[in-house]
Amino acid sequence: MLITRLLGITGTSGLTLALCRRVRAIFWAAIGALCLTLMKGSTREPALVPDSNKPVQDHNEKDITMNTTQQKNDSPSAIIFANCERHSFAYISSLARVGTLPVLLRTILTLEASGIDRVVVCVPSSRAQTFMSVLLKTKRLPLSVEWQEVGPETNLWSVVAEVGARSETLMLILGDRLYQPGILQSAAAWTGAGTLALTSNNVGVGINVLSKREAIRIAKQSRTRILNLSDPTLCARAAEIREVALTAWHDIVTPEDIPDAERKLDTWLIKPTDGLFARMNRRISIPISRQIVNFPITANMVTLFVLGVSFASGLFFARGGYWSALAGSALSVAASILDGCDGEVARLKLQSTKFGCWLETVCDYLYYLFVFGGMAMGLTRTYGDKNYLAWGGLVFFGAITSFLVVSYSRQRLAGARPEKFLAEWQKKAETRPSNLLLFVGRNTVARTRPSLNLLLVHGNHTLEGHKMDTTTSTVRLSVWK
Repeated sequence: MLITRLLGITGTSGLTLALCRRVRAIFWAAIGALCLTLMKGSTREPALVPDSNKPVQDHNEKDITMNTTQQKNDSPSAIIFANCERHSFAYISSLARVGTLPVLLRTILTLEASGIDRVVVCVPSSRAQTFMSVLLKTKRLPLSVEWQEVGPETNLWSVVAEVGARSETLMLILGDRLYQPGILQSAAAWTGAGTLALTSNNVGVGINVLSKREAIRIAKQSRTRILNLSDPTLCARAAEIREVALTAWHDIVTPEDIPDAERKLDTWLIKPTDGLFARMNRRISIPISRQIVNFPITANMVTLFVLGVSFASGLFFARGGYWSALAGSALSVAASILDGCDGEVARLKLQSTKFGCWLETVCDYLYYLFVFGGMAMGLTRTYGDKNYLAWGGLVFFGAITSFLVVSYSRQRLAGARPEKFLAEWQKKAETRPSNLLLFVGRNTVARTRPSLNLLLVHGNHTLEGHKMDTTTSTVRLSVWK
């Protein structure tokens, strides 16, 4: 509306442009609803048919308890080595704060969100109390974390063998490095039969994943007590090697490494779905978010504040007149910029939740209702033409239709992980490659997220790579016979 005013175009043209954008939303909402209907059949789990040749057994409470214990023991686990290679040091790099949180705690929280059930943190015995006190002061340390004190003579491979024997897969991670959450989540989801090593320029980034059999075998064959996850020789023995970008992780050794780590963290706040205007907004929203995280303000508080700004924008539009429209436009732009802050604060503080994801979605669509409704009422007051209310009604219909389709699709496909909606949609669509409509929709989404999902096909196995900086990232796969 502001642009049309400055160019001398009537307010009708501005509202027409808004309606055209909603028509596009209505069209894609209809396509999304149709695609969801086509995929409904593939989401049903096949029913279990009992084997008539086997006798039916009664399971008592004891059997159920044993099965639950076995399932817990076979769940994915992770061991974090926090400065274990040095037992005499003044600067504890694992406790360095990046984005207001210690590096070690960022890794722990990311693993917990990735579905890792058991996290064991190995710390030098001489500094164990220091680690505990620093992390407990944050009030964010999960109670389920296990601690293992490591002395100069401790055999780290024996710890690997003990944890690996009760784990389906075992992640080995260096605790003094900052990792992009995407590469940790991708490694946590790995379910191969051998070993996985993440490298950059043939040097280990400090993340290895082992199957149960490989964890026990390697631990028994190791002739040294030292475990060096950055050793190229150790990485070269991996059955699968993933090359990740140098921008996806950062090694912290001295305090001088912190500024570079903070800059990398800022680049990770940009979402792959951000368009041109969203990236422009990030130039303002990220510095604001950096200041917000220094206060006890949650991402949901930011979301509600942005909702208030959106409502104020709609009120100014509804008053009618040039200056009210100008104030409403300014508040609308402010709401658009601040809209990125809630997600940025959540990623900086690692406070992403299912409720927060839904709250942001609801508030985003309320923004459209407030602003478009205010525009329609303001133009009606200014020009006395009630046709603007009809146009505003159509805009309302487009926004509500989009919201209902997106909400239903997200709940059905993503469930408890609403932030994974787009990835789950792509996964379901790929199971129906012969469907022309799903093919068009899948490739349309892929083009709007340029080259950020790397797909590898090796033999009969399909491996989906993690999000990364595709300008420098490749994936190298080798299988040992």
